[in-house]
Amino acid sequence: MCGVTVEEHPGLSPRNLFTSISIFFVSFLVCSGYLVPEMVNKSLIEGNTLKSGRYAITFPAIEWIGEQESDSVVAIGNSVLQYATDGQCMSERLEGKATVYNLAISGANPYTEMIQIPALVEAQPTMVMLDLGPNSLWPFYDSSSLDEYIQFRFTILSITSGLQGSEDWGHLLRSIDHPYIASSLHERMTLSSSYSQAAIDNIIWKETDEYVDLSYYNRGMAEVNTAGWDAYLQTPTFMPPKFETWNQSEVVGWFEENMESKARMGGYNPHSNGTLNH
Repeated sequence: MCGVTVEEHPGLSPRNLFTSISIFFVSFLVCSGYLVPEMVNKSLIEGNTLKSGRYAITFPAIEWIGEQESDSVVAIGNSVLQYATDGQCMSERLEGKATVYNLAISGANPYTEMIQIPALVEAQPTMVMLDLGPNSLWPFYDSSSLDEYIQFRFTILSITSGLQGSEDWGHLLRSIDHPYIASSLHERMTLSSSYSQAAIDNIIWKETDEYVDLSYYNRGMAEVNTAGWDAYLQTPTFMPPKFETWNQSEVVGWFEENMESKARMGGYNPHSNGTLNH
């Protein structure tokens, strides 16, 4: 028998073993803190984890834009600007003077989107176009659906932000929203964990869909940091036409039927000040 005990091996001791285990554990945490959020982030954009991968493009897009040598114009805001900005068309009209990027997102509001402003400043675009419509300037009310959206948006931004500082905007947050803002690798890892299983599932589905029927749906989102990615950041996938396909009487009839009730909704009754978006 040639067994070796701790006493017989001069380089092995309980202290050394504990140190090795500790180093492995710390290394695992640090690597996980970087690798898992990146894996989740890629899945959020390219996979089926979210209803729309556009919710996760903000910080990867800003990082990409900051690395480009050409001057840039960046549009941020809600669906009004998202579906009104064809960055490729505008860039062509600028004749190479600047590249126009469309980072607007349906449902976005100033309260949640303020997080990206410091990162945009650091990226140093030539111009930032801000969309602020009257539909944003109404009082936030106690609504579980609205709170869920805000918390969802903060969570996605925290996972993908790479720990941006919050000193410029942290004091503006509601107390109920603080848990969804990551200020450390551990907090970012915790927020990422809620999507990590879905991210792993998406990777498996995507890689094995050719061989096994797992019902993987390719949404056609461009892969991050590719030529297709740059084109998508300029011009998103637009909604199919609706009113444009109707005749005049059909359009008038729709407004007569719907606008009386819509006019009483919060989005159609902006306030002059005092809301979270202000």
